[in-house]
Amino acid sequence: MLQVTLRKGMAYDFLWRLTTLVLPRVRDFSGLSSRNFDKQANYNLGLPNYGIFPELTVEDVTIPAGIQVTIVPTTNNKDHAKELLKSIGFIFKD
Repeated sequence: MLQVTLRKGMAYDFLWRLTTLVLPRVRDFSGLSSRNFDKQANYNLGLPNYGIFPELTVEDVTIPAGIQVTIVPTTNNKDHAKELLKSIGFIFKD
């Protein structure tokens, strides 16, 4: 499994693209679950296929695989972390 750490501008750019371009392309997307926060207020999100990113073409996706995104905020309070994610465009259904 590959792991990449994004910080500062690259992280915010990725999160912006995730919320505005990628998540709306997910079939039957109605919002994210707020139950995906762990005890340290990290948010975990799994996507079934990384091919939904608009930067990738059909030729780029040779092996269909999922992607796991973990967002680690600077706070340990789940409510503060949820409000932070809402402020950058995350939509929670519950």
